[in-house]
Amino acid sequence: MKKMKAGIGFPSVVLLGVNGVIGGGLFLLPSTMYKQGGQLVLLAIALAGIAATLIAMHYAVMSSRIDEDGGAWVYTLKAFGHYPGFLVGWFGWLFGVITISAESAAFLKTLTGLVPAVGTPVVYNGLALTIMTLLIIMNLFGTGISSRIDDMSSLIKIGVIVAVFIATVVWFVLGHVDHFAVAQAKPVADFSGPLGTPFTCLPVFL
Repeated sequence: MKKMKAGIGFPSVVLLGVNGVIGGGLFLLPSTMYKQGGQLVLLAIALAGIAATLIAMHYAVMSSRIDEDGGAWVYTLKAFGHYPGFLVGWFGWLFGVITISAESAAFLKTLTGLVPAVGTPVVYNGLALTIMTLLIIMNLFGTGISSRIDDMSSLIKIGVIVAVFIATVVWFVLGHVDHFAVAQAKPVADFSGPLGTPFTCLPVFL
C-alpha cells in the first residue's frame, strides 16, 4: 500500500473509482436496455445497482482487513489458498484485457459516427493498434502519468454527463417537449434480459 500511496494521491484514487464506475456502456447501452426492458429498464438498473453496491461493500470490508496490494486475488488467496487465488488473479487479468478491448471498440464505434472514414478496416485497425501502443507506453512510465491521464478521462466523462443533463433540462424548460419522442419497446416477457444487461455491464456502465 505504501508504494501505491506514493504514486497515487487520494483525489486520483477517487477519480480512479469514478472512471471504473462510469464506462462506455453508459453512453452506448441505454437504447439496447430499453428495447429489452421497456419501462422496466429503470427498475432493472436500480436492482443491478443494489447488487453492485453489496459487492462493493464486501470489497470495502476485505480491503480494510487485508493491507496488501493485489485486490481480489489477494482476498481469495488469504481465504481459499493459492490455486483459487491463482485462478481469480488470471481471470482478473483476462477481464482487464477484455474491458480495454471493449472500451477501445466502443470509442472507435462512436468516432465512426462522427468520422465515417474511421470505419474502414485500415483506419480502424490502425487506430486500435495505436491506442494499445499508447496504453503500453503510458504504463511503462509508472503510476504517475497513468493517474493523471485517468484523472483527465474521469473529468471528461463527468463533464459529458453534466452537459447532457443540463442540455436536457434546458430543452424541456424551453418547451421543446413536443419534439421529444420515446420509441415503443416490445412487451417484456422475461425480466432476466433487462436485468442481466445492466448487471453484467455494471463494472463499465454505472
